[in-house]
Amino acid sequence: MIPKTSGVGRRRAMALGLTLAAAILVAAAEPGAAAAKLQDGTDVTNIACALTAEVGDEVGATPEAPVESPVAEASPVAGQPADAATAAAIETLVRTLAACLSDGQSDTVVQLVTERYLGQVYGGGGRLPRADYLALAPDLPKVPVTVSVVTDVRRESADRANADVVTVVGNQLVHGRWTFVRTATAAGGSRWQVDAVTPLPVVAPPEASRVEVGLSDDKFALSPGTVAGPDVVLTGTNTGKEDHEMLVAHLDRGVSTDALLREPGPGLPDGVTFIGQVTIPPGGQADLVLVGLAPGSYAIVCLLPTEDGTPHLALGMKARLRITAPATG
Repeated sequence: MIPKTSGVGRRRAMALGLTLAAAILVAAAEPGAAAAKLQDGTDVTNIACALTAEVGDEVGATPEAPVESPVAEASPVAGQPADAATAAAIETLVRTLAACLSDGQSDTVVQLVTERYLGQVYGGGGRLPRADYLALAPDLPKVPVTVSVVTDVRRESADRANADVVTVVGNQLVHGRWTFVRTATAAGGSRWQVDAVTPLPVVAPPEASRVEVGLSDDKFALSPGTVAGPDVVLTGTNTGKEDHEMLVAHLDRGVSTDALLREPGPGLPDGVTFIGQVTIPPGGQADLVLVGLAPGSYAIVCLLPTEDGTPHLALGMKARLRITAPATG
């Protein structure tokens, strides 16, 4: 069964899921700094949303739905450095998943990940059946997911591995320790799948501008409200009594935040582009690291609902952030 959440809650699940996929550094790396080729010589710019043959699979055969094998839980930093072939296979999987998420190809996504991953990212925990994810997926907007770097790939066992992954989701820099399992396919082969993501602290670009964002139960307070791009860190402090989010979006000319209230489905209305999102509990603080922002005006809203289902946006939780071109000279 698809989780019974409001339209706002489902949009929140989408945003959180995409940032985990839901998306961070052992060593600082700038977006776009990934090597041009994998360890096996594969050109990373040519990795598209497509399944590749794995151990025991027939090349060119249509893969069957994976049959997940039970595996023991393991520390996200366990294992020994992986051999070049395993490291290349893991990085190919990560980049293929990013391509599929960017393209909205959910039928392939479900073959690249486990139901545990789907539950973590889209279902709030546990396992989310593939059929339920496929029913939800058509309503989710396409958000570009770019892989910046995949490092420190480790092999825990013959059927389990982990890696440090940095992605950009929309314009949000995301860092996590991803775990992978090798699962059996109905065709008698096996393939690597993404099993879970453990969020890690994000290292912001050194020249990023900083904005302090106060969140109460009915408003945002930005200081300053205008900063130079393209990289910005929003540090949110929640002084309210409820969970709040900083959901940053770019609105096309003529589109206002009212569109988010008129069309409260899981997707975003036409003219609204997802930039980044973070949820902050009462008394908490969190950074939202945004990269590659073009000059212009961006909306910051909270779409999380009150107990009666009213989005906090409707109570006044909205603000504008102006991004200017970086100084030259």
